[in-house]
Amino acid sequence: TVVISRDNQKVFPGAEVARSLSEALAVAQGMNWGGPTWVAGGEWIYAEGLAACQKLYITRIEADYEGDRYFPKDWSKTFTRCTWSRAGQQDGLNYRFEVWER
Repeated sequence: TVVISRDNQKVFPGAEVARSLSEALAVAQGMNWGGPTWVAGGEWIYAEGLAACQKLYITRIEADYEGDRYFPKDWSKTFTRCTWSRAGQQDGLNYRFEVWER
């Protein structure tokens, strides 16, 4: 795991720390573990990281929530093919899991 943090004082046991997404991607590539690299946000990480992604794994929760941070709304301009979709329900909450590709 590579954690991106602007706070030089934070410690993340068992994880590498990077100060930017580009640094985190370089660290992840240097690990050479043979699997895909996953990007998990915060809002600015998602916005910056979309250009480096080939696939998006989206979970759409069928409920409205208030918030002050959001996934970029323009992602569907680049990721135009839904290659997999499945609906589900957990604890009375409906959701749809989707895989999108460029």
